[in-house]
Amino acid sequence: MAERIRRTGVDLSYSLGLHTQPTKVSVLGIDGSGKSTVTDSVAMQLGWDHRIARVGLPTYTIVEGKRRDPYQKLLGIVDGLQRFPGGVDIALNVVLQGRVIEPGLIRSLRPDLLIGSRDYVIDPSVYAMFYSPTLSRRPMGQRLSTMNRVTGLDFRKVIFLLSVPPEVAVERLERRRALQKPGTRVVGERRVPDRHENKYSLGLLRREYDSALNEVARRTDAQIFEVDAMREPDEVADVVRDIIGKFIQDASLKTPASV
Repeated sequence: MAERIRRTGVDLSYSLGLHTQPTKVSVLGIDGSGKSTVTDSVAMQLGWDHRIARVGLPTYTIVEGKRRDPYQKLLGIVDGLQRFPGGVDIALNVVLQGRVIEPGLIRSLRPDLLIGSRDYVIDPSVYAMFYSPTLSRRPMGQRLSTMNRVTGLDFRKVIFLLSVPPEVAVERLERRRALQKPGTRVVGERRVPDRHENKYSLGLLRREYDSALNEVARRTDAQIFEVDAMREPDEVADVVRDIIGKFIQDASLKTPASV
């Protein structure tokens, strides 16, 4: 019935309780692990057959293989705040992603998959050790609960942790900066290297991710996958895509077809 309603041009599936929430996925890892590359590859591949909302930086949608950037102007304004000290652009982006952008995309697009290369509950809790002295003084469980409240977001159904040694991550970051052409910076990319982009700090962040994901596993039934990201990005993306595809298929089978 849900499919028949959509064909009429008047989608009543929400009011009739037939629309399920999208499969929500986060792709995590230390800087240089390939999060954005893998996330964008998966979104493009699955975007031919599914409605995709890609959240974070960048934020875009894909329907029938066509990409649109509904929040490009807003996020461009936020990105411009990088010139002000104190990380105001980062804080504002976190709140906007949770309170405005994600719920807006779910209402307007009704995606099959919502995927991001950052998790706006987990990542701020992990990176607090460098950028939020107040939050970092709290145990990991309290940090996560605080970010649940700030963003209004729950934990994702599926979480991937891309695993690379810190020294490899640093090499990748340096190579990426060396190859980047002037004027090709994208929205959300830091104008100068972050102070945590070194072998020692990335090692600390990896341990923080382990702590956060152990807490998430204790609290929820989230499915957490650690993926070896030392392979080629296309290979990593294929692994992630295949796992996500199974979750989308399972979700579609639970959607009522008739009443």
